[in-house]
Amino acid sequence: MKNVFNLIILLCLTAVPGFSSGAPALENLISGAEPPVAVEDERLFFEIVRTAFQMRRKMLGGSIAESLGLPREALAAAMAARGVAPTSRAEELDLAGFEALARAVAEVRGG
Repeated sequence: MKNVFNLIILLCLTAVPGFSSGAPALENLISGAEPPVAVEDERLFFEIVRTAFQMRRKMLGGSIAESLGLPREALAAAMAARGVAPTSRAEELDLAGFEALARAVAEVRGG
């Protein structure tokens, strides 16, 4: 869970608007101690995120299935059941979408 929280912290740091010279200033936007997504299997979650972004501009249903050696149809059905379109691309998902995708992969793997 520590790595997920670190990722969330990294995603919550944004450049201060209007800052244009020198190293970018950062503004911490973290408002609470609880991560916005409950991750069931942290290792799988990060494996999915890494795999999704390695296959840039590809549809996740096919690229994740191919990369992880999973049946494409079974993964597509598990993704759709969790509200993630198999035609989604990595850059379109938020943290909750990646968690849903990780749960779909876990289901297809039998875990």
